[in-house]
Amino acid sequence: MALLALSASISFVITFVDPIAMKLLIDHGLGERNLQLFIVVISAVVVLAVVAASLKLLEALWTQRLKNRISRQLNERMLESFHRLPYRQVLTEGDGYFIGRVYDEPKKASEVVVAVIQASLTHVVALATALSISLYLSWRVTLILALIVPVLYILSRRFGRKIVRESKLENESEADFRRNLNRGLHAYVTTAVFDQSTRVAGSILASLERSFAALYLRVKSAAIYRTASGLSMGMAESAVLAVAAIDVFMGNMTIGGMFAYMAGFWKIMNAATGLISLLPEYSRAVGYIERLKEFEMSSPTPDIGKRLQDSDFVCVRGLDFHYGERAVLKAFDLKVERGEKLVVVGRNGAGKTTLALILCGMFEAQAEHMQAPGIRRTSVMLPPLKFYFPTLREHLNLDELDAHKRANALAMLKDFDLEAKLDRDPESFSEGERRKAYLITSLLKDADLYILDEPLAAVDEHSKDILMDWIFLATQGRMLMLIMHGDERYHPRFDRVLHLSVNVDMSSDPTSAVAQATASTVIV
Repeated sequence: MALLALSASISFVITFVDPIAMKLLIDHGLGERNLQLFIVVISAVVVLAVVAASLKLLEALWTQRLKNRISRQLNERMLESFHRLPYRQVLTEGDGYFIGRVYDEPKKASEVVVAVIQASLTHVVALATALSISLYLSWRVTLILALIVPVLYILSRRFGRKIVRESKLENESEADFRRNLNRGLHAYVTTAVFDQSTRVAGSILASLERSFAALYLRVKSAAIYRTASGLSMGMAESAVLAVAAIDVFMGNMTIGGMFAYMAGFWKIMNAATGLISLLPEYSRAVGYIERLKEFEMSSPTPDIGKRLQDSDFVCVRGLDFHYGERAVLKAFDLKVERGEKLVVVGRNGAGKTTLALILCGMFEAQAEHMQAPGIRRTSVMLPPLKFYFPTLREHLNLDELDAHKRANALAMLKDFDLEAKLDRDPESFSEGERRKAYLITSLLKDADLYILDEPLAAVDEHSKDILMDWIFLATQGRMLMLIMHGDERYHPRFDRVLHLSVNVDMSSDPTSAVAQATASTVIV
């Protein structure tokens, strides 16, 4: 509110001073040869100009602070909406798409909305002030301005909705381009090895062309609108000047009054033109706001795994899961008792990781009955292994752990040969080191169910025994479901081996050591 009051005050002062000062200087200063009045008016104008410039500086600083605050609030809301999205949608859309939705669009929205509101208020105050002065100086001439109002209204109705639609299309196509660009950059090695750089670049450039085409449509509509409005304003200007000159010849207006009126008229023109030019920006702002609302409305899920019945054991009956039309798990049954250790094996595409994602609540699936501890009481190690914090120390939150967990963390770091890398970025680790680091995080969480997907992959043979010892030590008395390829020598340490195979009918015994499911190659 303070910023709007400041903007309105600056607009009023700047609009009011020019025409009034011009009339006083010409009619009373020069016309009456009143040097004292002339000097007083000039001095007052200079002082007001300095004050207005200082206030404009303060206004610019306050405006940027407001934009930053609104952008942060919108980013927070979009992040909350992002974390409510189904994980399958997150995987499908990709990182680049959500960077646009979570960061770029809120930032653009805050900039456009604040600019439109502030500029609208400034122009409205200037228009009202200048119009009042013009009516005071000559109501006859001012009536001519009324002729342009219907024309401007018709133009705004015709182009406004069109620009809103085109702004939404522009935002969506830009998000699509970011997604394709992100995928292309991440696939650097693949494109180089398999000579796909031309195809990948072509796909990226095609999405860029679609983004440019959407931008061009919006700019085209806005330009046509501004041109038509400008022509209408130009004709009104010529008519006003002619009528004002006639009033002077007829003695209804002084020379100073005519100059003051034209100064006021230009203020009206500038304010009206400013409001006209804001219509495309207003439409863009509406498009951004609608996009943000759509994103919030598209993620109504309040909690991950909300369909899971909370339990201290796992019981699944009649589970079906599909990727599109491909059945991954079909009529699947599984029961895991508290404290039971289960190793899950099977070929790629048998649904091992998919089952893990379902049991931890990341994927929703259709089932006759499904009970599991839920995400808050489940610790998971699933691909892709991503680290947010820039050091392993921060990722483990080592300095904030209680004495017992800190001792376990330091012991694992030593046994896993990661002590010397506490202050390095885990993203720079080798694949085996990344798995060790992520395993420490997974084992430090207090949970009823531990789901570990390929914790021994890319780990040297010497370290495998150490990792397995820690896994069994940290999960004593808790359920453990470990997905594994090879390393059959560790199978005897588990209570059961669950074998997921492809295209075989499901076992009727939910506690059987063998469970079958149909295949998919989407997630393995």
